[in-house]
Amino acid sequence: MREIEFLPAWYPAIRRRCRWVAFQGWITFFVVLLISGYALAKRLQVLGINQTAVQTQAQIDLSRRQLVQLNQKLNLEDELRQQDRIAARLGVGVETTRLLNALEQAMTPEMALTNVSLSTVEQPQTNEPVSSHPASDPVELDRRLKVVVDGVAPSEIEAVTLMGNLLKVSCFENVAIQLNQAKLQDGHPTHAFEVTFDLDLNAPAESEP
Repeated sequence: MREIEFLPAWYPAIRRRCRWVAFQGWITFFVVLLISGYALAKRLQVLGINQTAVQTQAQIDLSRRQLVQLNQKLNLEDELRQQDRIAARLGVGVETTRLLNALEQAMTPEMALTNVSLSTVEQPQTNEPVSSHPASDPVELDRRLKVVVDGVAPSEIEAVTLMGNLLKVSCFENVAIQLNQAKLQDGHPTHAFEVTFDLDLNAPAESEP
């Protein structure tokens, strides 16, 4: 005898509704997963943009500092050329370019010059007063070039290094340095310094034959 299956009339409808609810659940899950992935990708993109912006700003700040240092060096070169013309009129036998090169070699890369001034000092080589010499007897003069260098350094170490390097230059005499207290410039501490030294402008004595 064949068994007769008895199902309520509402049972197929319930099964269809359950399948539809399950289908909607999976669709909702995938939609939420897609939105979450999109939001995560956008967040990572924003973080990458922010990081790039920070790096770009750091490069801009570095370029600005380098531009300021370049302008300072250009202004210094203009001033040195003017000093060179003045020195030529005064008969100073020192090449300002060589002097600048010696200063740049003595400096560390972190340092920058802000001013260089040159002046010639002439005084009798003997201790006797000028009035004691006959008018026909010319007085031998001791001619020296006084050099004053102003600049900035990030710390005292660079300034001490500069003085040590200048002391190694044989033609620089009476080297002295004055270091001021640190000041903040663009958020970084800087030390202003002033270095003074002399150069002997006297012609070397000719050797007897």
